[in-house]
Amino acid sequence: LDVRWAGETPVITLDRLTIPTLGTFSARVLIHNGRYAGTWQHDAIGGHLFGTVAKVRTDKAPAEKATPREPPGADAGSD
Repeated sequence: LDVRWAGETPVITLDRLTIPTLGTFSARVLIHNGRYAGTWQHDAIGGHLFGTVAKVRTDKAPAEKATPREPPGADAGSD
């Protein structure tokens, strides 16, 4: 990927990259004020993309363990 500059705005560029068995890809994505927006192309299909740029949290708490549950009707017939 190349990064080009439009003034002070970085633009990530991908030009006609062919990946065997997958196709040919192109994209332009600019980043500005914590947001990104751009266009992409995969052979004859293309689209738009956008979102926010956020830092990855490094203080993640351990995932909660799932509590095992009895299957439905497991206690039936215990009279």
